[in-house]
Amino acid sequence: MYVHQEERYVRGMARVVTILDLDDDVLAALRRQAAAEDTTVELIIARMARRSVHEPRIDEWLDRTVRRGSTVSVAAVHEALGARSDWPA
Repeated sequence: MYVHQEERYVRGMARVVTILDLDDDVLAALRRQAAAEDTTVELIIARMARRSVHEPRIDEWLDRTVRRGSTVSVAAVHEALGARSDWPA
């Protein structure tokens, strides 16, 4: 398959994302995590982004589980999920 030289170059380049207004405590926690894992904050954030786009959103997951029926109570689901920041309002 023919791939234009510029397309091949662009696909292989690193993508740069700037995060504004990241709280100091969040950045400090990311730095501690990076140090503990012997990696970088950038690689941790990239890993989180990859994982996030491949997982269903909470509302999508709940919609799928409701259709199947369950004996698990809503309270048990909430407890299992914990305080997720992406929980729909």
